[in-house]
Amino acid sequence: MLSGIKKLEVLEIDPRTPIMALKDSNGSNLYQKLLKKGVLTEFGPEVGLDSQFVRLRIHPQCDKLIKILNNI
Repeated sequence: MLSGIKKLEVLEIDPRTPIMALKDSNGSNLYQKLLKKGVLTEFGPEVGLDSQFVRLRIHPQCDKLIKILNNI
């Protein structure tokens, strides 16, 4: 999953944890962008992160999710 994400910044995570924090490097509202594509995340400030971040639970269908993330 991590190696497939090209366009977003990923905070360092433990690979055994199925949760990651993502940031859109251009500073746009990643939460809203992903929500419009049907990807549910948690908005950064709700989980103690900056407003440019979202927390994402990794889904079993990683290939589809990676495509969505790389087309943001």
